[in-house]
Amino acid sequence: MTMAHLLFARDFDAEIDEERRLAACVAPVHGPDELAAAVEAARQEGLAQGRAQGLEEGRAEMRAALEARRADALEQLLPEIAALVADRAAYRQGLEAEMVAYVRDVSERVLPEIVHALGRRRLDAEIARIVRRAVGSPTLEIHLSPLVADTFPDTFADILAAGGDHQGPAIRVVPDAALEPSEVRASWCNGRSRHSFPALCRSILALVADAASAPPPEAGTGPEDA
Repeated sequence: MTMAHLLFARDFDAEIDEERRLAACVAPVHGPDELAAAVEAARQEGLAQGRAQGLEEGRAEMRAALEARRADALEQLLPEIAALVADRAAYRQGLEAEMVAYVRDVSERVLPEIVHALGRRRLDAEIARIVRRAVGSPTLEIHLSPLVADTFPDTFADILAAGGDHQGPAIRVVPDAALEPSEVRASWCNGRSRHSFPALCRSILALVADAASAPPPEAGTGPEDA
């Protein structure tokens, strides 16, 4: 093998790469100051990590302690909250009972006065309505209390006069002792009617009295709990 062959057979790129590799594998040499600085940096980094970890652990412990305290406080307050709810329900039931009793007392006083004051007016309006409904019927029989039947010709003279009209029925007034002064019962061809203003007022009073005497609902069965 000649010298020229050896010279030109070398791979200079490979040799340069190998030199670079060997240079990179050489451990760097640091002085005392650099080593001390590296040690201090590592210590500070460790301290920072320790503080962060400790802070997070402290926060977790604090959250757990707060949750435990909140649970204990809620457990202690539950009986008091239940007592407050029960007191509120009892107070509401008491107010409702007082209101119903008040309405019952007022109804017992006012409804009879309403019957006395408006009964005759309601009766007259009902009789006029009956006569209109009986148009086309040959006859119309009206039952009234004897107290009202005696005054019927004077009060309803125009209605009696209309009875002679070809469209109006022949009206016959029948005194009925079973009827109150504010009641009327009538019958005509293919129709009948009964009106009792006192009975209506008594029904209202009975409903109010039933509501006043009804037992209060049990806890947990009111409209808010439905």
